[in-house]
Amino acid sequence: MSIILEIVHTLTMMGQLALFNLFVGGTIYQLDSKLYISITKEWAGLIGQARPYLYWGETYMLLIPLCFLLFAVVSFHILGRGVRKHFHQTYMKTRWY
Repeated sequence: MSIILEIVHTLTMMGQLALFNLFVGGTIYQLDSKLYISITKEWAGLIGQARPYLYWGETYMLLIPLCFLLFAVVSFHILGRGVRKHFHQTYMKTRWY
């Protein structure tokens, strides 16, 4: 149960770090064009890497990985709530005085 919540927290933290161009798998910085490139190409890295595309009107470069990351976070959150509810129904049948 708690490992599912840790997955949610980890995905959220990776997304927040990507907004500051800190990618978990590693970062390549290109001096000539001042670009930060994610080495592992995970969803959070693609979000941070696609931030400059908002200025050029290519929002799909940001929205596609963002939608997938949000779907993963919400899915794991719902899974964690379901597991917690199942454990409470199974193990809290009798009262403890």
